[in-house]
Amino acid sequence: MLAVLTKGIEYKNYTCTGRFSDIGKAYPACAFVESAAAAGLINSLNDKFRPRDNLTQFETLVFALRAADLIPAGAQTQASLVQLGVDSGLITSSAGFNVNASATYEDFLHYLSEAMSGKTWNDFFSIETGITSIFN
Repeated sequence: MLAVLTKGIEYKNYTCTGRFSDIGKAYPACAFVESAAAAGLINSLNDKFRPRDNLTQFETLVFALRAADLIPAGAQTQASLVQLGVDSGLITSSAGFNVNASATYEDFLHYLSEAMSGKTWNDFFSIETGITSIFN
């Protein structure tokens, strides 16, 4: 929720369109997911949301970069986004960053807190229940 709100999206009044084939209009977080895609926080090019899949370190990093509006306009490569994570202080080194490794809640909250300009991890623990309902 926090990331969508930071992008100025009001998802509570949003009517789901069913744009993702693996979640229907009745999916509990449909409005949030589709609003996040419209805001560019999650990949809107895919026809699937993958609600039961684990996130990778790379997907988690990109989500945080998008939430904080740190990604410049134009096409970006995986390598350029990882380097942006280093340059933005979200990760310490591109050499030790495994883009395909599974991400934990700690990873997600760490990247997001670093991206959101000085907020601490504790600022985000109150939304863990919401995150669980979206990603599980």
